[in-house]
Amino acid sequence: MTRYVVIRLLFAIFALWVLMSIVFFLMTALPNAPITKAQGEDDQSYLQKLASIGWFNPPIVRYFDYWGTFFGGTFGVVYNNEGTPLTTYFFQNIPNTIYIAALAYILAIFLGFLFGLISGVYRGKWQDTFINVISVILISVPSFIIGILLLRLAGVIGLPQNFVNFDDPNFTSLTFVGSSIMPILCLTFGLASTLTYYVRNELVEVLSQDYIKTALSKGLSKWKVIFKHAVRNSLIPALSVLGPSFLSVFTGSIIIEQIFGVNGIANIMFNSILQNNFNLVMFQVFFISGLYFLINLFLDISFTFIDPRIKLANASQASVYRIIKAKLDRATWRKHWNDARHNGANNYFLLNNTESLFHTLSEIKAINYSKKTVTLTQDIFALYKINAEVKYFVIGKDVYKIKLSNLNSNTQSMSGVGKGGV
Repeated sequence: MTRYVVIRLLFAIFALWVLMSIVFFLMTALPNAPITKAQGEDDQSYLQKLASIGWFNPPIVRYFDYWGTFFGGTFGVVYNNEGTPLTTYFFQNIPNTIYIAALAYILAIFLGFLFGLISGVYRGKWQDTFINVISVILISVPSFIIGILLLRLAGVIGLPQNFVNFDDPNFTSLTFVGSSIMPILCLTFGLASTLTYYVRNELVEVLSQDYIKTALSKGLSKWKVIFKHAVRNSLIPALSVLGPSFLSVFTGSIIIEQIFGVNGIANIMFNSILQNNFNLVMFQVFFISGLYFLINLFLDISFTFIDPRIKLANASQASVYRIIKAKLDRATWRKHWNDARHNGANNYFLLNNTESLFHTLSEIKAINYSKKTVTLTQDIFALYKINAEVKYFVIGKDVYKIKLSNLNSNTQSMSGVGKGGV
């Protein structure tokens, strides 16, 4: 597992670098300057300010300058607010977002699994139909529409319509809790409906399995079978969407924060993009994406505890390294074949797909079409009187490299195949 975690972390670092690089060059394409001209400021001093942040440098120069600042630990400055460090400016507003997002996330998980369980157990009954109708409505209606409706509802029932932030001068426990209800519900509905759909479908599939029917036939109570066997086996597909769902709740609250007046990081990101404050945008991309990778890694590891049958793979047979190495090896030996062919060497064999040798190689599965290789034994060389200098087969338009096998083939079983055409 340690090797798996290290590989995943290295991949996360690489993915973060690629993502941040793309975002950086997209931000440099924006025409507006990150520093606004102060009232009464002359043009010369304003241009000097822009020059001091490297605004007139080529994008590639600014790119390397940014990484130098990033690894220096300062992450750059907040333009138009240079008195406040970037991390301080970012984290001073994050408690509002974390408070709303975390409560909405926990509430959505609880409601999603609860209603998914009810809908799956009572499949086809009125409970299932009612929950499915509500879920489809909440998934289909955009969050800003739900937000506006909840905002109107808050005014009708007497709840505060604007969120009371932690640094608000009118902050009290009562108004804070009351103003939190509608923003939290607005973020909860979409995720809860999605989880309900996943849990319900997985539970229905698990309950139709033979081992569930066997457990019921042995006299176990229905609810014991559901909670001890069915629920546990239906958790994994639902858990797989919790990582992306947390990110969507955490960052997808831009409209919600605008509607309810929440001073959170989604609001900061929206304003930072409009102002081309790329240092702040880059740090938010780094923070949120890094959090996303860590949550997914935590969920992958948690799968092994939920279901011990799941093992974390140490390496993939289709890894990028293996693919690149196979391509380079093939390019090398193809070059050798071309050089030998141009020099008149008799190291290749033209093989028609109508010849008996081709059918023999197909029957014993000696031809690897993906790797462009043919595995031969000395028996086949002797049986078909193939020159020992032959290193390549030309089949159609493709060149296949010959690989020698140490295992002797059954010459007697192939003797009846025939040697015609060779």
